[in-house]
Amino acid sequence: MARRASGKRAAPGGEPVEPVAPAAGPGRDHSHRGRILAAAREAFARLGYAGASVEHIAQRARVSKPTIYVHFGDKAALFVACVQEESRGTRDELLAIFQAPAGELGDQLRRIGEKVVGFITSPGARAIHRVVVAAAAEFPEVGRFFYEAGARSLTTRMARYLDEAVARGTLQAPDTTVAANHLLDLCCGELQRRCQLGVAGVVGRAEIRAAVESGVGAFLRAYAPRSTARRTRPAARRDAPE
Repeated sequence: MARRASGKRAAPGGEPVEPVAPAAGPGRDHSHRGRILAAAREAFARLGYAGASVEHIAQRARVSKPTIYVHFGDKAALFVACVQEESRGTRDELLAIFQAPAGELGDQLRRIGEKVVGFITSPGARAIHRVVVAAAAEFPEVGRFFYEAGARSLTTRMARYLDEAVARGTLQAPDTTVAANHLLDLCCGELQRRCQLGVAGVVGRAEIRAAVESGVGAFLRAYAPRSTARRTRPAARRDAPE
């Protein structure tokens, strides 16, 4: 049987932290975590990263500050956990697509693109992005964590997916990380810029589909195997004889 720790941990600022008692059970621990995340998401969205203190979040979640430090370590880690919680559904859906048996590449890329663009244009993701941009100058670790957990993680997984397409001969990409960034930028570009600048209202599914269809089409024309590219290249226009 595992030995119970006898000492106290120190939270940031020197506050003593009681170890989580095993007698509390996983249900209570899960309840604390859920309440903390819900309170933190609301606080970060309303007050920004700098304005949302751990004390305020603890009060809203009806837990002690040391309990937050036990679960998340510090405020930056709590913010990253909020981002991960917000994107959990999208991550699970993307993973299912990535792990599905290989189908027609264009169809698969459209499904991936619609999931990604649908998430980044959602109200929750837009609120998180505003918080990160506002906080990054003063708290660069927030921007770094957000990038590592979001854009970089997605690009890495997308590159592995494209590696498989290259191996099957359905794609020609010397550097699949570069290709993954091209694909995501082509699908997200215009809609993402409008959302970031606050000039987009509610983005509908038809608008997302149109953006992704255009982006995936341009990507496949650029990265199609040469034999396919030659077959699909438009014929050169000939001037009419005089």
